[in-house]
Amino acid sequence: MSDTPALHDARAVANEIIRYGQQRGQRFTVMQLIKLVYLVQGWGLALLDRPIVRQNVQAWQYGPVYPHIYKPLSRFGSAPVHEVIVDKASGLPFSEAFGADETELIHAVVDQYGTMHAFTLSSLMHQPGTPWTEIFTTAGPYKDIPNDLIKRHFVSLRDERAVAAG
Repeated sequence: MSDTPALHDARAVANEIIRYGQQRGQRFTVMQLIKLVYLVQGWGLALLDRPIVRQNVQAWQYGPVYPHIYKPLSRFGSAPVHEVIVDKASGLPFSEAFGADETELIHAVVDQYGTMHAFTLSSLMHQPGTPWTEIFTTAGPYKDIPNDLIKRHFVSLRDERAVAAG
C-alpha cells in the first residue's frame, strides 16, 4: 500500500470550496471557484510537495481553467454558484475524503483569497512570469499548464513570503 495520497477530482475540490464558503456565508462565481481550485493546486505543490487535483488545468483567456469545473457550472454565468457539482451518472455530488492537511489547505486558500473579485484573481494569474502567462503566450490558449511549472511558481511565492516575513 502506498503512502502517497490519492489525487482528487477537481469537482470534489470545488465542492469542498463551495461547502466551506457556505459555512462562512460566502458564495463564489464560477470564475472565482476555478481560480480557487487552481490556487489549492499551486499551494499544495509548494507547501505539501504534491498535487491535490487529478485533472490538468488549461490556459484559457481569463487565466487557468479546469474544464471539468467550468462545463457543469457555466450555466451560472457570472452569478454566484449556489449548488455543488453533481455527477450526472450517479446523481450524487462529487465528494471525496480529504486528508486533514488537504482540508486545512483548501480552507486556508478560501480564507486568503475567497473575498477577492474574480477579475482580481484572474489578474494575479496574468502577471508576467506566471505559469498561465508562460503557456498562454508560448503555446496558445486551451493548452495544459504542467504541474512542474505551477510548482516552480508557487515555491517561488512561498520563498518570497518567507523572506518578507523575516
